[in-house]
Amino acid sequence: MISSRHRPAERGFTLIEMIVVVAIIAALAAILVPIVSSELDDSSRASALAECQRIAFAMTQYIKDARVMPTGPLGNNTVTFLYSRGNAPTANPFDDGTSATLASYLNNGTTNGGSLWNGPYLQDSPIDPWGRFYIVNVHGYYSGEHVWVMSAGPNGSIDTSLTDSTLQSDDVGVMIR
Repeated sequence: MISSRHRPAERGFTLIEMIVVVAIIAALAAILVPIVSSELDDSSRASALAECQRIAFAMTQYIKDARVMPTGPLGNNTVTFLYSRGNAPTANPFDDGTSATLASYLNNGTTNGGSLWNGPYLQDSPIDPWGRFYIVNVHGYYSGEHVWVMSAGPNGSIDTSLTDSTLQSDDVGVMIR
């Protein structure tokens, strides 16, 4: 049996050791947070792009089946843009007239597509990763503008204009050709 006078001294962590450990953890966090944040942003952009492609495909299928453009009841060119669920972007250059929901054409569009409508072409009306709606510039079908399916991206503002042939700023989308 070891007597108390011969027992080795029990040591805890010193204050200096604790400060060093906390400093190392803080340094690692400072390095990892921007990396993880960047990966999350890339993931959101990739998700928005995939959704835009899915909407563009559904629009193309609608046009093929209904044999009219999604520009108003039975293609009468009264609608300038379609939108999904979600909040409106802070700026929308495509808002230059009457709008309609994507659902009215792609989910339950017998009124707008007539007897040839063979949908639904989308099962839901998506919201972009930042909580805003997707926009389709259907005005481009009858005005010579580009037909974009897009999200306003992280900044919440659509920066691509009616005549831009490439996306601007942080907008995410695809052009229907």
